[in-house]
Amino acid sequence: MVILSPNLAFSVIVVLIPHCLVSRLESKTPAKFTDLKYADITRLFSPVEIGQCHLKHRLVMAPLTRLRADDAHVQLPFVKEYYAQRASVPGILLISEATFISPRGLGYPNVPGIYNDAQIQAWKEITDAVHVKGS
Repeated sequence: MVILSPNLAFSVIVVLIPHCLVSRLESKTPAKFTDLKYADITRLFSPVEIGQCHLKHRLVMAPLTRLRADDAHVQLPFVKEYYAQRASVPGILLISEATFISPRGLGYPNVPGIYNDAQIQAWKEITDAVHVKGS
């Protein structure tokens, strides 16, 4: 199953491989669509625990570099709404975008950081908005 996540500059493709096809992939035997059973598809929507996180399904938002921080690498105010929208269904695991952990590791402009108080505060507001949605 392939899920496309469009971005302004490019698309990220996340491939979710149902359990019934994994052994076929390992043995290099061609899999047929008929091998995919309804139970395997519905398993995507069954609960799972990852560490202390109790997810209501197995779909995860992959990390996407948004380049939506200011020149000081602080997330802009509308990013909180961006992540909150993606958490609109409770129980979604969102993996945040690439984030600089040090001013010495900067590679691109407008990528968020998490190495000073202003950046940490912006990320705290974002995570609080996601948690309010139940994710």
